[in-house]
Amino acid sequence: MTEIESLVIPVIISIIITSIFSIFFMRKDKIDKGFAINYYKLTYRRKMIRTLTSFPILIVASILIIIYTEINSVVLITYGVIIYSLFLLQLLYNYINWKKKECESSYSHRE
Repeated sequence: MTEIESLVIPVIISIIITSIFSIFFMRKDKIDKGFAINYYKLTYRRKMIRTLTSFPILIVASILIIIYTEINSVVLITYGVIIYSLFLLQLLYNYINWKKKECESSYSHRE
């Protein structure tokens, strides 16, 4: 298996599984308090909080990768930029949708 295949296949599988869970839990009640293992059952606010709490893990993992691997620095920087950009996009997406749902729910309570 080539290096590209070893990267592409897990990405495709992850996209498929994420899509299936997203569709399955789309219209289900979301959990905003208490503990929930399933990410797809959480509200956008809780998803944002979970994303924020995973940030220290991301930093530690990045440091360990830098220390214990012999990856070319250009590749390492590229992967780092991609991973941290995706993290930031996920955080912003969850924040924007949390605020949007908050406005919708407060608007519907006024009527």
